[in-house]
Amino acid sequence: MRLSRTRTSWAIRSIGILTASLVFSAVASAQVPNPPENCACGRTTRKAVCPADVPKSVIYLPSTGLCAGRAGIVLRGPFLNSFSAVVRDGLNRDRWPAAGSGYGGCSFALANSASPPRRCSAFKASSEYFASVSGKRSRVICFPERGTSPLWRDVRRITIKVTNSAASLRRFCIGRADRRLN
Repeated sequence: MRLSRTRTSWAIRSIGILTASLVFSAVASAQVPNPPENCACGRTTRKAVCPADVPKSVIYLPSTGLCAGRAGIVLRGPFLNSFSAVVRDGLNRDRWPAAGSGYGGCSFALANSASPPRRCSAFKASSEYFASVSGKRSRVICFPERGTSPLWRDVRRITIKVTNSAASLRRFCIGRADRRLN
């Protein structure tokens, strides 16, 4: 059925005004794979996608030349333009080590602030860039530590925020931080 300009205008007025960001967020989230979250990959009750079911468009590397030998995540396809990606430990922490450790040159006050800089956590990206990896357009997210680092001993999961909305979170178990996924 083809809508006339009058019907289209009426539909827009009756629905209300949607901002472009809401429309694009809904479209982006709808196109991203969302396999069932059946695995417990930590000591919390939070479930995530089991390692065997993680889409091939999400790759975890405990040490890679793409990140100067440090751990990295490579995102492709529907995850290419995701808002953010972090790793979390078995206690669901994405900020580690604890404030006051001096990690990343951060004081207790800075690391414990409402929005501390990435450098204060070993679980936040230290850099990210787009590149062709194995002939495919990819987003490379690098971390400040290797997957074999003692600080990463308990890393169990990748959390990707597809859009700037908590509703768009995708959780993927990686099994062990010192082993490649996909």
